[in-house]
Amino acid sequence: MNGQKRRGSIAPYLAALLPILAIAFSPIGAGAVTLGSALGFSALSTTGDVIIQNVAKVGTTPLGSVGGADVTLGNNSSTGGDVIATPGNISIGNFSKIFGACVVPTGGTITKGLPLTPANYHCVGGEVMDSADPRIATFNAAISDVATFVTALLNPALVTGTVPTTVVKNFPSTTFTDTVSGGLNILEVTGDLTLNPSSTLFLSSVSGTATGGEALVLKIDGNLKIGNGAKISLKGLFPSTVLIYVGGNVTGWGNSTTVGATLLAPNAPIAVGSGAKVNGAVIGGGNVTFLQNATLLFNPFLVDIPTGQPQEITLGDAKGFLILSTQGDTTLGHLTFGNPAAPNAGDIGGGTDIIGDFSSIQGDVVASSGLPAAITVGPHAKVVGNCITPGGVVFSGPVNGKGTCGGFGGVGDPKLALLAGSAGDVTTFSAELASLPVDQALPAINVPTSASTIACTATASGAYVFSTPSIKIANSKTLTVDGTACPGAVIVINVFGDPSTSQGGAVNLGSGFTIKLVGTTPDHVVFNVEGASVNPTVLNGTNSTFNGTLVAPVQVCKVGSTNVKFNGQLICGSDVTGGDNVTATYMPLVPIIP
Repeated sequence: MNGQKRRGSIAPYLAALLPILAIAFSPIGAGAVTLGSALGFSALSTTGDVIIQNVAKVGTTPLGSVGGADVTLGNNSSTGGDVIATPGNISIGNFSKIFGACVVPTGGTITKGLPLTPANYHCVGGEVMDSADPRIATFNAAISDVATFVTALLNPALVTGTVPTTVVKNFPSTTFTDTVSGGLNILEVTGDLTLNPSSTLFLSSVSGTATGGEALVLKIDGNLKIGNGAKISLKGLFPSTVLIYVGGNVTGWGNSTTVGATLLAPNAPIAVGSGAKVNGAVIGGGNVTFLQNATLLFNPFLVDIPTGQPQEITLGDAKGFLILSTQGDTTLGHLTFGNPAAPNAGDIGGGTDIIGDFSSIQGDVVASSGLPAAITVGPHAKVVGNCITPGGVVFSGPVNGKGTCGGFGGVGDPKLALLAGSAGDVTTFSAELASLPVDQALPAINVPTSASTIACTATASGAYVFSTPSIKIANSKTLTVDGTACPGAVIVINVFGDPSTSQGGAVNLGSGFTIKLVGTTPDHVVFNVEGASVNPTVLNGTNSTFNGTLVAPVQVCKVGSTNVKFNGQLICGSDVTGGDNVTATYMPLVPIIP
């Protein structure tokens, strides 16, 4: 449920970049963006052309596409990946070589000079003149993703340090050192940055040694000028973790220079100097030009930039279900399920669903099975919503007392797609909860032999997390979950089991148990039962009350009978069975913001 969706495909590029990814800093926290589709480009102009002059080499075979409105290669030049020109044309000089494909839209042209040999074509990956080619979509997505990335990058709250307008002299060298060890640094130059001829600017990690996991963005608010023979070198950082952002113009890029980073100037053209060496990528807002003999080794900036909008953790496709078996069957007794007052009363889902006699189901009943009896509705039972299955629905009982459904759905119904996607989403949800930082690590909860109340002790902006190996509540005993000290937070109880025996979490609740809430509500409490257990998850016995959502991605779930009340959601991976006289109210878990 995390991450920014990407259009097009950069998989071929990233697969080949695994050695770089192994050392790159990439915070996985929700609410972050990368350069997205632009990661596949060694040279990209978002509004203009790309010009690669004579004997210039851009990209690392077969990596690093080149993209612009028009793309021109001089004589004896080369690119590592595809060349994509849209809406324009590609012009290739004598003896030049594109190690990927040459791609233009329908109506575009590809003009070629003399090849290296008669059998050695200019476009190794072929020539494509088709507006529907997915690489054109990737190019368009790259432009959009650069804009999204820049928006995130310009958040002033991310700045970790500042330096004024700086002129780097040829002696001694100048060093900018980041301040966040093992994390993302954004060092802001509040004016211009000028490197005099033959000068050296070092960009250094805190320690000055390469430990991995540290990243630096040098954010230049004004202009950048690089004199002849100047160098931007790294200490303890990798080119894939360093970005130079220029908010103004690149007013000069001299000859025989060295830059070990990606350079992004979204508002200006860029002309890389003759004989320059770049270890990274170049992205500009106007024409991007590589002068004669310039060389670029493709090493894109792989670091996530927080958006300031943390992404929610939710049950995904499972969030609309009141009772769900993601990979098993659901068998329910005489019960009342749903919340008639809610816009969505909560659905019932499983491979097959059996609804007991005299039951009342306010939501839909969804079954993935294609069997003739995928859904069985017992005598006098009433499904107010629809019965949805690619299989059949059987109504049992006497002629005047057969069960009913409010309507029917079959193949193509969107709720079948939700049921199909629920297993993966529930597994992901459980893993995300298990990875949250723990606020209180508890021993096994055994009521009444251990404390009968668990309470948060501090405020929490999104989630307050408990962890425990197991939960056991004896007959007629109560476990109180107290959220008074963390109002508004979702209380997460991770039940992780016994790692020494590979046993998953176990929740065993005796007859007459109660899960009581103080200072919180059922839609803000979730029990996450991890892994498999020899003792199935049980919500058992007469006169029992459970408040909250229970998620057990691989376990069997059992609900007792006779005056059992369940307020929340029950989401399990294996079979779900319910006894008679159960009342369940759909109180869906609110999204969790880590």
